[in-house]
Amino acid sequence: MGASYGTTLGATFPTLFPDRVGRMILDGVDSGEDHFSGKYESFLLGADDVFKQFFRQCHAAESSECAFWGVSPSAIQNRFERLLQALRRNPIELPYTKLQLDEPILLTERRLREIVYAYARSGHTEFRNLAVTLAAVEGFEKLSSPIHEDFLKSKIWPWLVPPPCSRCSEQDRAVLRKDFDDMSAGIYFGTSSIRCTDADGRFIVSSVEHLKEHVSASSAKSRYVGDWAGVLPAVCRKWPFRPPPSQKFDGKYGAKSISGELLILSTTYDICTPVRNARQLQEQFSGSHLLLQDAVSHCTLSVHSEGVSEAIRNFLASGSGPQSDLVCFPDRPPFA
Repeated sequence: MGASYGTTLGATFPTLFPDRVGRMILDGVDSGEDHFSGKYESFLLGADDVFKQFFRQCHAAESSECAFWGVSPSAIQNRFERLLQALRRNPIELPYTKLQLDEPILLTERRLREIVYAYARSGHTEFRNLAVTLAAVEGFEKLSSPIHEDFLKSKIWPWLVPPPCSRCSEQDRAVLRKDFDDMSAGIYFGTSSIRCTDADGRFIVSSVEHLKEHVSASSAKSRYVGDWAGVLPAVCRKWPFRPPPSQKFDGKYGAKSISGELLILSTTYDICTPVRNARQLQEQFSGSHLLLQDAVSHCTLSVHSEGVSEAIRNFLASGSGPQSDLVCFPDRPPFA
């Protein structure tokens, strides 16, 4: 079974070795052609729909359940837009009193959108916390509520890399690692290493003008994440490593037939791997099965659904896939 980037490895295997497949499950399908092209654009096509689901689900919940509630989804969206505009004009300096850092920690418009993106990866279970965070930041911006470091530690710091601290001792750095998610930098480097090597120099940002063009094109695809996602290919500009000839692959998945069975899973709103990728993969592998989960989440595994679990058990036991167009639902609704 492969999930997220694991679907890249998983879909490559039956493409190259269709006669060696038993029973395979792929959850949260990454676009092969997009991944190996080095452009990383496919996820943008569904990103704004995930943001809209937050606006809809927050409105559908009671005001006591969603701290960012509004009289309509559009009212919540407008409230969110006003908050972004306020941060664009005046970023908020966030307090951190434990150590003397090299620079202030600023909550900018872009940083807030990155935080919203991180919450939306597990939107079905995290939208409640996202609403609390947005309401609190709105209070900070309007100076109507104080900024408590306990709140920052639980809602903001986990999404940020540790800030620079040249005066810090090893003991101080341990404090930073405890307060901030220091895994982010390692994950970012590891992910970039894989992406740049797989892309094999197919898309190189050659100049500042070229980068601006790519960011502009990405922004046209997604209002909320396009601009910062558009800079991702720039990381690979001077990546020195290339795969050997035996390890090169262009990301064109597919086989007329495979020796076993393939079950493809996807949520209906996945901010990392949109459902269109799963539908495309089903077309590329004749006879494969597709099961959808009606949820906002990256991969179905992130949200428990007895329906999905039963379908997986049946598939592994007998190789039989779910009925066509079957959609399962999470065991608990959002904001529950």
